[in-house]
Amino acid sequence: MKRRDFVSLFAGAAAAPLLWPLAARAQRTDRIMRRLGVLMAIAANDPEARRRVAAFEHGLRERGWIDGRNISIDYRWASDDPELMRREAAALVAAAPDLIFANSTPLLTALRKESTTLPMVFVQVTDPVGQGLVANLARPGGNVTGFTNFEFAIGGKWLQTLKEIAPAVTRVAVVFNPQTAPYAGALLRPIEAAAAKRSNEPRLLTNLGNAMLAKGDVQGAAESYTTATSVDASLVAPFYNLAVLYSRRAASEPPEAAVKDVQRAQNVSDVVSRLQPALIVPKDTSQPMLLNRSLLSPGLSSGEILTLVDAGDRDSKIESQLSLQLLGNVDAVLGWLYPVAIAIAFGGLSALLRRGKISKGCMRCGRQVCRRCDPQLSVGSALCQQCVNVFVRKNVVEPAVKIRKQIEIAQFRSEKEKLTYAFGLLCSGAGHVFSGLPIRGAIYVFLFLFALANILFRHGVLRYPYGAEPLFTRLAPLAAALIAVYLLSLRGLYKQQS
Repeated sequence: MKRRDFVSLFAGAAAAPLLWPLAARAQRTDRIMRRLGVLMAIAANDPEARRRVAAFEHGLRERGWIDGRNISIDYRWASDDPELMRREAAALVAAAPDLIFANSTPLLTALRKESTTLPMVFVQVTDPVGQGLVANLARPGGNVTGFTNFEFAIGGKWLQTLKEIAPAVTRVAVVFNPQTAPYAGALLRPIEAAAAKRSNEPRLLTNLGNAMLAKGDVQGAAESYTTATSVDASLVAPFYNLAVLYSRRAASEPPEAAVKDVQRAQNVSDVVSRLQPALIVPKDTSQPMLLNRSLLSPGLSSGEILTLVDAGDRDSKIESQLSLQLLGNVDAVLGWLYPVAIAIAFGGLSALLRRGKISKGCMRCGRQVCRRCDPQLSVGSALCQQCVNVFVRKNVVEPAVKIRKQIEIAQFRSEKEKLTYAFGLLCSGAGHVFSGLPIRGAIYVFLFLFALANILFRHGVLRYPYGAEPLFTRLAPLAAALIAVYLLSLRGLYKQQS
């Protein structure tokens, strides 16, 4: 297809849906000026932008909409800058046109965040359903409709084509920008599925089929099970799952199509009965197809899964994922500078405090201890001048002054005790640190936050294969440890304060 033909086709596809919200008032277009907002993911000075505008307006004119006569078009350009996209989307929604037209996924996402009521039409948006922009393709609902132009299963075809071109390739990297390509995850899934099929590990293929069936991809699950049976004819799980799949699918098909699936189910059932007679294919086909209700999932230990990955590649993946979680998008070399910079900052702050002779709180009454204000204080004194005169020096102050000072100290200790308990209740160990026990408090804080982080991030910081045990069995020990550390720290804090 020639470039000009493509641009014309794009303009026709873009202009057609724009007419739908306005068609009901077509007879009044000569008297009412409609306002159309257009947000394009391209620079205004790009030659392609001028060609698109010309083709777009030509398509509108052919359908009776002429800019300046019965429609006013407000063009806005956002290039590929995410921040500029957000600003332009907010400005366009604030202008409140009758209809908004956008031509990319990031633009439509930004517009949807600004308004859920203004009518919007899109083109060139990938996976609008998966990204929550529309309810489904047949009935989008809400205020958004348009055209999608991508089928994500092509990701697996890319890997297949690459292997056909270069059969010796064993490692493939996928590079994308998550800000400008938020749909990349939908492409990665078929790529990973295709890679799993290439590994020819029958148990992995069987579990992959189970995952596909859970997502509703019955055909993909059947292909994965079939591949597993061809790799290892002695593994019963893929045969059994195929029998379940065919029998359940036959129950929901018309009689003509169900005959073939019934026959397929019978054939694999015969194999199952030969390999493991104790397994009986369920006869009740009235229930809906559910994952793990009648399927077998062969166990794969972490070691067996990791043997499928090159050791050096595995180490680099774990390192990169951990660095991404802890440091964000920072170069690994620069990441080592973080702890060094923090240590230098704390050391410099300590030196600055010592050099500047910054005042500190009196350990008895809380008043400021400042050698500049009280030159008679010794270096490193933890008491203020008043406490020195009352408790250290003999017969310097009157007994009434001592009594007032003791009352002041009791009030200070009461307030400090309340703050100590408040910090201890907020975070285990924080009360110990505040009350002057930093080492013990740091240990409590570490144990408390470690258990809490494992509960909150129960799937792990890294993407690592877990076993099939229930979630409760993993969280219960962590919760028990968390409660134990919390109560022990409060008990120790109470004894220390008492």
